[in-house]
Amino acid sequence: MRLFRTCAHPIFVETEYLLADRFPDFLDHDLAQSTTQILANRYGTSASTGDIVIRMRGAGASEAELLNIAASHAVIELEQVIRDGAGVPFCFGRQVWRGEMAEFSAHAIVNGRNDRTPSRQGYTT
Repeated sequence: MRLFRTCAHPIFVETEYLLADRFPDFLDHDLAQSTTQILANRYGTSASTGDIVIRMRGAGASEAELLNIAASHAVIELEQVIRDGAGVPFCFGRQVWRGEMAEFSAHAIVNGRNDRTPSRQGYTT
């Protein structure tokens, strides 16, 4: 579990689960850096796809304490299953964000194409 801060204010708590037999000695690395970079540089594994669920809910007691908010305060939970290029899941992650600090953006690739040219209807196809 890692706590992320900005200007000493807690923003979100992250928990990641990896396959221990696929990533031996992972916990021996400096986890203050990006786990994505550790996986790519040390184990040759990169994220290719992921399934993400985002929901709003009340904070649990331990989350509230870490985030310095009242229990049941609104938080945004992001859960993701990350897969490699072969489609094999290798990581499950959960982030719990203070509701007022959360901001998400996304870029969708539809039908496997990455074409950002607007069509006549104003949609990217």
